[in-house]
Amino acid sequence: MSYFPREHKRKLRRPHSSCQEYNQKQNYKNIKDMLNFIFLQAATAAEGTAQQGGWTFWVMMIAIFVVFYFFMIRPQQKKQKELQKQRDAIKKGDKVITAGGIYAVVKKVEETSLLIEVDSNVTLRIDKNMVVAAPVVEKK
Repeated sequence: MSYFPREHKRKLRRPHSSCQEYNQKQNYKNIKDMLNFIFLQAATAAEGTAQQGGWTFWVMMIAIFVVFYFFMIRPQQKKQKELQKQRDAIKKGDKVITAGGIYAVVKKVEETSLLIEVDSNVTLRIDKNMVVAAPVVEKK
């Protein structure tokens, strides 16, 4: 025996498909209205820049490019150069960390690969580009 009568249980069931269709149509209508608003804003902005000669558009585009260059591209290039110098300076006996997180000691250095020792009598051949870092040991 249930606490609620049968009529009340029916009301707790999933809404009819017509309600779902109505909600879906409302969502599509809201999205459509939002896109229309965005496109109308873009169209009025384009008309405004056309009247000004378009020079403000180019100034903003150049400013955005400069910001991207100095805050994203240039620091990444510096980091890549530093990592490449570190990879080129690897020699036998150095401790390294691979891209897979393996800590190892370099046993042999070749032009494009390294032979590293992970544990006693366990050696792996890896590409030089897979060396991520050489751990810095602080001297006391």
